Amino acid sequence: MQLTGDKITCIDGFVIDRATDKAYVTGARQNAIFVINLKDNSVMTLVQNSDTDGTGGKLDQSAEVLLKGKRLYISNYDNPAKHFVNTKSDAPHTESVIDLP
Repeated sequence: MQLTGDKITCIDGFVIDRATDKAYVTGARQNAIFVINLKDNSVMTLVQNSDTDGTGGKLDQSAEVLLKGKRLYISNYDNPAKHFVNTKSDAPHTESVIDLP
């Protein structure tokens, strides 16, 4: 399957929404959540944060994602690695929540 659109450089977690035929993917390296439209294989960035500490619900090296209704729950790993947006470990803010339209 050839994906088009935004580039995902590191997939850590994903979940499929069968009702919308979309996959939500954590991009740990980019500190982002991506949406893959399974009907046309297009990729778009849903949210992307810079090197944050996770306060205010921002991503802090997003790792796993869970879909419940119209809400995504993201666990943040906060483990710095070479070539990742996340450059340092900081205060533990381990969960982010994103409401979907």
